[in-house]
Order: sequence, then C-alpha cells, then structure tokens
Amino acid sequence: MVNRKHVEGYCSLIKELDQLGDDNSVFILFTGSKGSDGKSWCPDCVLAEPVIEEALKIIDEEVVFIVCEVGSREYWKNLQNDFRMDDRLKIKCVPTVIKWKTQERLEEAQCQDPNMLEILFEDCFKGM
Repeated sequence: MVNRKHVEGYCSLIKELDQLGDDNSVFILFTGSKGSDGKSWCPDCVLAEPVIEEALKIIDEEVVFIVCEVGSREYWKNLQNDFRMDDRLKIKCVPTVIKWKTQERLEEAQCQDPNMLEILFEDCFKGM
C-alpha cells in the first residue's frame, strides 16, 4: 500500500521526513511546481508523472511516496537552492525519484521508463 504525501518546498519536505522517522520505506519524486493550470513548468515532469503513477499501482508493500514540488523555475535554476545544496538529497535535475537514505535514484528521462521504475521499486512490487 502506498501512503501518498504532497509537500511544497524544501522546508516542508524536511519537516515531513523528520516526522516519518526511520521505520518507513520512503520514495520522493522531485518535480517542478505546478501552475494555476495544474501542470508543472517542467515538461519532463509532465511526461514522467503518468508513468510514475502507473508504476505506483503495482506496489504491494507499505511505502511512503512523497511528491515534492521544488518551487518556481527561477528558484530551481539557482544552483545554490536548498535541494541542490543538501548533501542528503543531491538533486541536480527534475524530475528525480529517489529512495530515501540510499543512493538509488532515477533522473529526467529515466523517470519516464517503466522498466527503470520497476527496478527502483522492485522490492515493493507484488509477486516479487
């Protein structure tokens, strides 16, 4: 079962992660923030979203999946933003999906590949 959470910005993400503690399998999708039209400013994020959503449907284990909007395009492009500077995250691009507290991650076009998502989520899939 996937416990979905949504946060906006770095501080909200850190607060959520602190509340979760260490007893959870946590995946985080970093994506460009959505505008009034409901779409991210990041075209790769828009393409990756439905593929990721489909992959989440076959997760059987208890996991937390956090969608973290990284802010405006201008904020994201600042190479000194919190997401890029935090050594625990090391986010270089969006979209990025990470398995928290591991080195496992998918970046950009990899997030649109169902096979790559399966590899990232493999311990959580039904029947595996």
